[in-house]
Amino acid sequence: MVVDRSMSVHVSERALQVGAVLVCLLMVLSAAGMAVGGGAGSDTTVDCSEPDYVPGELLVKFKDTAKGTDKKAAKEAVKGSGIKCFDNVGVQHWKLDKDVSVGKALEELGKKKYEGVVEFAEPNYYWHADVMPTAEYRGSLWGMHNVGQTGGTSDADIDALEMWQSYTDASGVVVGVIRRY
Repeated sequence: MVVDRSMSVHVSERALQVGAVLVCLLMVLSAAGMAVGGGAGSDTTVDCSEPDYVPGELLVKFKDTAKGTDKKAAKEAVKGSGIKCFDNVGVQHWKLDKDVSVGKALEELGKKKYEGVVEFAEPNYYWHADVMPTAEYRGSLWGMHNVGQTGGTSDADIDALEMWQSYTDASGVVVGVIRRY
């Protein structure tokens, strides 16, 4: 992703206040989750006997400059067949032949000849919900986790659920709102 750093951003005082309130709310919700769900000190057991991805599947994104023939050659090299295209992010979901492992496919697509073709290729990882907030109206708080539930733009939020996975203890946080007139 390329970011034009020459662009200036103006943030209104109201937007800063709303942002501060949302961050405070996230901390309060995090503290509540710590009291209910255990959080950082919880005993969790991880099963490492199985891979943390779907065997025989890849997610692949081609570079914008990649030619159709090069894309086809990459797919054929790993004996991949398309399952689904995620056009909004330009990612293809592939199923590999039984005789091609995910490791071998990644090794092949990582070769120099695909350097100008493949932006990234990765296993189709499993995603696990570790700790989920239980607030009654959480689904209505589009600023926390926006999936377009009110007709807005999906992922236009503060990534609260992502933060929830790494920080659930706000017991030492004191919240105060200072309003300037």
